[in-house]
Amino acid sequence: MQTFEGNCLCGKNAFRIAVSEEKFSTCHCGLCRQQTGGPLMMIDGFEQPDFEHPAHLTTYHSSEWGERQFCPTCGTILFCRERHKDEGAFCAVNVFALNEQARFSMKHQIFIDDKPDSYALAGDIPSLTGAEVFASFGKKENNDA
Repeated sequence: MQTFEGNCLCGKNAFRIAVSEEKFSTCHCGLCRQQTGGPLMMIDGFEQPDFEHPAHLTTYHSSEWGERQFCPTCGTILFCRERHKDEGAFCAVNVFALNEQARFSMKHQIFIDDKPDSYALAGDIPSLTGAEVFASFGKKENNDA
């Protein structure tokens, strides 16, 4: 595990995160696209970020099982995670909030069946459908990520 530092656009939310590999996933689900204006690129993991000032975060419960945290000042989306679970909860961190983002490369794209035809990522990238993503978490298929 290697530790990386990051922050939101305005700098009020500085954090550290332990990462097992320098790879990120690209999510094409409707919620990510609506919130960000495009696909969300995130580091998948089960380590929670260590924030210097957690009080500067706003939580949005985006689905029955997931929540998103962002800076209320600048709006930077910092991470998405499982709700109702502390230890061992899945947590995805916005790769572009990291200070050393250039070190990361794309591992795969998820919710490929939700991706509109209006854009495409270059290269031969492994892809997972929404059903495959939910199966990997042991959850019933649900369109809300």
